[in-house]
Amino acid sequence: MQIFHEPIKPNYTIAKYQALLRGFDHWHQRVEFVLVLEGTCRIKVGKSSSRLCQKGDLTVVQSGDIHSITEAENSVVYICTFDPSILFYFQPDVKIVQTFITAEELKKAGIDGRIREIFEEMYAEKCLDAVWSDVLIRADIVRLYSLLVRSFERENVSDEQTLTQFRNFQNALQFIADHYRENITLADIARITNYNPVYVSTLFVTYTGVNFKTYLDSFRINQAVKLVRGTNLTFTDISAKCGFDNIRTFNNVFKRITGMTPSQLRKTNI
Repeated sequence: MQIFHEPIKPNYTIAKYQALLRGFDHWHQRVEFVLVLEGTCRIKVGKSSSRLCQKGDLTVVQSGDIHSITEAENSVVYICTFDPSILFYFQPDVKIVQTFITAEELKKAGIDGRIREIFEEMYAEKCLDAVWSDVLIRADIVRLYSLLVRSFERENVSDEQTLTQFRNFQNALQFIADHYRENITLADIARITNYNPVYVSTLFVTYTGVNFKTYLDSFRINQAVKLVRGTNLTFTDISAKCGFDNIRTFNNVFKRITGMTPSQLRKTNI
């Protein structure tokens, strides 16, 4: 399992997707709602919690939770992400909502229809992009979360020590996302997490399934793929921009991770 940090710059996003596949494990500093409109999709949140979600089911991913979406070929979903500060503005002591909420549970709580209406209102305002649309979407986000807290507040939260450990590990992933262009080492990660290098190495295997070097290479190649597909930069320039010392190493790692050379990938994108 490889985990990537997905930066989301706006304070919120709302979109409607068909057959969305986010098979890679990723995390971001946003709360995320996933409402299944049609079909099914498998959503994994955390290291082991996974569920095949059906029409009407809602998943709530808390800020920092590792998650992925797979098996979504026949699905249509609404996805809304937002900065938790939107909630903190109204309620400093924000409660945590349970992760998986079925359509039956929403119906039993008497809010299934209202939940869908709120998503539809947010999406319509996003498409309209008119005066006060931004305010209305933020208000809908607060209303949606408030309705869910009322009926589905999570009672069992993670052990504090485990949570602190993972938050520190997130700092390590964020450091890589910010400095992957540089010559960063395991010692650098150990320094910013206040753990010793051996322990940090163990954390990488525990949370990502691979060691630090493999994760760093994968992250750099993930960025390189975007540049190969989306720009006309030379492969030497891309190599340097993604933190590789020389083009030969870049080509070898690129081929090992993607199964093709940079030039082969660029040709498939023409």
